[in-house]
Amino acid sequence: MKPSNTELIQQVGEITKNLRFDSESDASFEPFLWETNERGVLKLESFLLSEGFLFPFEPNDLLKFVSSQATWSPWGSSTPLKVATKMNEKYHELIDFFDSHFKTVFVYLVSNFGHKDSTVRKKAFKKSIIGNSQYYSLSKDELYELYTRGELSIEQEAFHIIIGETFDEEWLGITPKMYRANGKRGGERFVLNKASVNENSIHLKRSLEAMALELEFSLVECLGLYRKEKAVVEVGATKEELLYRLLGSMGFFRAFTFEDYCNEDRSNPFEFRLLDDFLKSNLDNLQEYIVGSTAKYFIYTIGHTEEKDVLGVSTLATWT
Repeated sequence: MKPSNTELIQQVGEITKNLRFDSESDASFEPFLWETNERGVLKLESFLLSEGFLFPFEPNDLLKFVSSQATWSPWGSSTPLKVATKMNEKYHELIDFFDSHFKTVFVYLVSNFGHKDSTVRKKAFKKSIIGNSQYYSLSKDELYELYTRGELSIEQEAFHIIIGETFDEEWLGITPKMYRANGKRGGERFVLNKASVNENSIHLKRSLEAMALELEFSLVECLGLYRKEKAVVEVGATKEELLYRLLGSMGFFRAFTFEDYCNEDRSNPFEFRLLDDFLKSNLDNLQEYIVGSTAKYFIYTIGHTEEKDVLGVSTLATWT
């Protein structure tokens, strides 16, 4: 760690050591640092991967997931074989479409375990009911037994996205349409202008939207398995833009301008003034990231240091 960053991290740690974000969890604040000389420029994909919210997923594992009877039943109830059979066919068609019309294809599992620590989130993924293919063939009783022994993790929310780069080097992706969070903490939300892409990408988007009408999506929402019948299809000139649009459209990731913490309705707002002053005096281009769209979501307040690294704080908010 650079000496200048070491000093800043020590300062922010001292300022926040007794601070708690005012929500049901009263979570503490944690320093955040991204040194660009070691990790490259901070982008949305690298941020979500590093923080344990985004996990690469094998297309074959997605096909196994949608082909499993347990995937299409509410938690603890019987399984509709008819839906599993149909979705096995439809998802094969979807993957084949991506393979035929895109030069690169990525499947990800987007996940929110509700844990503050990114290391804990990554460990929980290995025991995820959606993320671990060895669980797909287990009966509901076997899954329940694993859950009672603490060997099975259930996310606050989790869902798959499929994205691809066209041969014209533009990007498209599809995600299930979920509950969209309306709450926020920061100031004004950053909204991208309408995507500027060519006619081929527009045609592919329409084709994906038509295919999506026959798809169902199994996902975790508020600790339970749910079926969704609507999708969001987005297009972007770059992978970064596409992910921003795709995850923003369904509320999982949002970015805002910074708003002082001491402006929040708290019993002791002046306790946060030191944090606000530190952030504004030491960092440029302050932004707030909100990650998650259900009862538990994460707040990252970050900006650029003089040496162009990214530094700030993060915390957890809980509203049930």
